[in-house]
Amino acid sequence: MHFRSPSLKALRTFESVVRLRSLTAAADELHVSTGAISHQIRALEEQLGFHLFERSAAGLVPTIAAIELAEQVREGLNLISGGVRRFRLGGAPNSLTIGCDGHVRVSWLGPRMARFLDVHP
Repeated sequence: MHFRSPSLKALRTFESVVRLRSLTAAADELHVSTGAISHQIRALEEQLGFHLFERSAAGLVPTIAAIELAEQVREGLNLISGGVRRFRLGGAPNSLTIGCDGHVRVSWLGPRMARFLDVHP
């Protein structure tokens, strides 16, 4: 059986939902409708063959697998963004490398990275 990789659009959508903990906030960030976000998440879950979120009256709650996958997707998207930025600017940008354990990275650092990057592009 051949595994087809998810699209970057689906992965970016997924990462945004996990990081922001909200379909609406992810839709605002990505400038699309909430319905489009929901569709991307459902399609990604179907493609992967497992649920990424627990659905409840309170909304979507990411599973442990989703949190771990979102962390890896975020790292991959950051690598792509950094590579593009380097070529666009004609040289290597200033960089910061942070080492910490997975729990700190997911629960503390991850949610703060978008804000940090907004302030320090």
